[in-house]
Amino acid sequence: MPAPKGNNFNPKGRPLADIDWNMFEQLCHIQCTLGEMAGFLRVNKDTLSDRAKLHYKEDYSVVYKRFSEGGKCSLRRSQFKLAQKNASMGIWLGKQYLDQKDHESETDKTAQMNPHLDIVHQVLAENAILKEKINAIESKANSELSGSDSQVQHMGGSSEVGQDPLQHPQAF
Repeated sequence: MPAPKGNNFNPKGRPLADIDWNMFEQLCHIQCTLGEMAGFLRVNKDTLSDRAKLHYKEDYSVVYKRFSEGGKCSLRRSQFKLAQKNASMGIWLGKQYLDQKDHESETDKTAQMNPHLDIVHQVLAENAILKEKINAIESKANSELSGSDSQVQHMGGSSEVGQDPLQHPQAF
């Protein structure tokens, strides 16, 4: 005698897991992955994929795409509502769908091309200041040397300006 349907009399395998197909469609709607849906519905990923094919008579990927498209529409509707209250969302949507871009000035482009340009300008400015200070110190030293040269001359020393005191220590 053949076994009655429903796998109750002489089961040849595990009974089919109950799957809430309405919940499956809602999970697709909010873009859940196959693994997330299988975990939520407490079935194996392969089982869910195979059973979706049996239930909808289409491959899982086709079924998922069909139900997830509605979720994308809901998400887009929510984004557009949010854009009415949030300027950042409006700007983002404009960039995504209207090909809008931020306008950059020439200085912004130059700074992007060479991000260290500000540092270079700062170092050059500091270098110029240091050169001025060195020139001031040298001119002060030269004027002090020229004053000391006259004293050295009176003592019988050399009066050559610009001599290196390390090479000619007796002149200073």
